Amino acid sequence: MYIKSRMLLPVESRPEEEISPSDEGQDPRWALVQQLIQYKRVKETAAIIRGLVDERQGLLARYVTQPQGEDAVVRPVAPADRIELWNTFNLVLRRLAERIQPGNIALEIVTVSDRMESILKRLETETTFAFTSLLPERPTVGYLVATFLACLELARLGSLRLEQDASFAEINCSKAQPAAAPHAGEALEGGSEFDSSTAPAE
Repeated sequence: MYIKSRMLLPVESRPEEEISPSDEGQDPRWALVQQLIQYKRVKETAAIIRGLVDERQGLLARYVTQPQGEDAVVRPVAPADRIELWNTFNLVLRRLAERIQPGNIALEIVTVSDRMESILKRLETETTFAFTSLLPERPTVGYLVATFLACLELARLGSLRLEQDASFAEINCSKAQPAAAPHAGEALEGGSEFDSSTAPAE
């Protein structure tokens, strides 16, 4: 009604406080259109902001603070059961089998004694490492089996310590106490009992 009344009244008949320089020759409906456009923009912006708020509410930020200095908590790795180690080994074997690509078959003899010697040399420079770090990017089945048996043999002789944080987790290899180390050298001199049963790498 206000716009209709302004359209009916000539400019000179309007109150002075309602007359502006831009009113002369301007349709009052144009101001309404501008207000509607501005309202639409504000409404669209509010909808976008509301959507962002709803999206962020579905996310939960994770803040983890690690104690430092004297308050630091040492969490030793729990000793692993051999059955759990074997299950983890099978899981690693299945994962690696998916990455093995067929190619030319090459005969490669891998013995448990060779892998034991390689692991002992690595223990001289690294006291702790992951079992998967002992394997190349695309290991053969024979290489994988020989490496795993070598770790078990060294663990039995007291030269290697095998641990894992949880079932099916990464197997951690670490150097055992020096008192048990001499047995490993005796095993390498006479070979390993697994060498006769280890097949060539495929």
